[in-house]
Amino acid sequence: MSRLRRAVALVAVALPAALAAQGAPARDYIVGGGDVRFALRAGADQPLAQGEFFDFTTDLLTLSRRSFLAPAGEAELGWRLGTRAELVVSAGFARSSAGSEYRRLVGTDDLPIAQRTTLQRIPVAVGVRYNLRTPGRRAGSLAYVPTRGLVPWVAAGGGAMRWRLEQAGEFVFENDAIDPATFRASRWAPMAHAGGGIDWLVGTRTSVTLDARYTWARRAFPAAPQRPGTVGGFEGFDPLDLSGIAIRAGLSWRL
Repeated sequence: MSRLRRAVALVAVALPAALAAQGAPARDYIVGGGDVRFALRAGADQPLAQGEFFDFTTDLLTLSRRSFLAPAGEAELGWRLGTRAELVVSAGFARSSAGSEYRRLVGTDDLPIAQRTTLQRIPVAVGVRYNLRTPGRRAGSLAYVPTRGLVPWVAAGGGAMRWRLEQAGEFVFENDAIDPATFRASRWAPMAHAGGGIDWLVGTRTSVTLDARYTWARRAFPAAPQRPGTVGGFEGFDPLDLSGIAIRAGLSWRL
């Protein structure tokens, strides 16, 4: 089963259980709250895997761009700015790890020359969300009445992404020598994102939330290995393209 199917299966199992635990709402309004929203989502993140590094790697090794598809999660906190707008702070995590071997070379023992490639991305962003339908209204000074049904929304923001790329295993060097090695690089990259989704109210404070997002991020490789024991980094490639598309589902709570 692919990583995407595993991520979708996890969401499909977790959401009904969480919804069942909510039960019927005791009332149709929130007392002393409603202006703050907290959401947790899980799903899949597909890097576009464009550029020299990915072209070189997928040509040399038995990897494809789909090899970088990763399970992904995100936590989000939003503050109501007006009737429909929210200030949003979010942090996510996505990590892929795929084994491979050289496509056209084998070792002197006729065994594959194997290695593993790991790409980890941690985006941290601040942005604005605009609800296309009013998510709720104030009733007096203390009560907040959430909107029943679906609330579609769009969002955009920017921030930084902490990324880490590693290739470890056996590699072919000059004079056709085959030796174990680890190549590793990590740093921060500026990023921006845009997307949208739908919240579906299922309890007084709780909504099911669906999210699709496109992220732009690109950063040059560092000039030197980042940790002792590495044979080298990824010098010589153009900046690493970290852009991708994420689709997630989860739960959102009004606090």
